[in-house]
Amino acid sequence: MPLVYTRWQLKPGANRATLGDLVLDGCRAARANEGVRNARYYWADANSVVTLVDYEHARHVFAAPNTPEGAKRAFAIADLADREAWELWADARAGTEAYEQSR
Repeated sequence: MPLVYTRWQLKPGANRATLGDLVLDGCRAARANEGVRNARYYWADANSVVTLVDYEHARHVFAAPNTPEGAKRAFAIADLADREAWELWADARAGTEAYEQSR
């Protein structure tokens, strides 16, 4: 069960409510993809938003096709915030399986 962790830092003068709405829409869109168990966002502090997307299997992380709506939303988020982190968190078994498949 891999998780994708993303952290966004609000740019000076950007609108918090708009960022929250865009990230919420992104989570809803992610949940509609095959292999996504859940997608949620959290305010880490007054200027930082974190998303956690829970996948059934690591192969689903990169399998979802990008849609025009998704690309538009990604650019809108990037206009309001800087991405500080994108991390794929995998449990020990999934990490070992990925390593074994790469050999």
